[in-house]
Amino acid sequence: MNNFIKRTITGTFFVIFIIGSVLLSPWVFALLFLLVSVAGMFEYLRVMARLDVYPSRGASLIVSIA
Repeated sequence: MNNFIKRTITGTFFVIFIIGSVLLSPWVFALLFLLVSVAGMFEYLRVMARLDVYPSRGASLIVSIA
């Protein structure tokens, strides 16, 4: 499958999840936002590890949760 099509499908589902969580309740939206934030922080830590830079994983996760 084409990379553009994969990204389009993923983006469509992400927008559906965001809109659905906003419509359901603020708590569901906060939980979804928390999950995306933590996933983004893990991705950042993985990229930094490739560059041989190792920021504090615990502090990074606390900051992403806060």
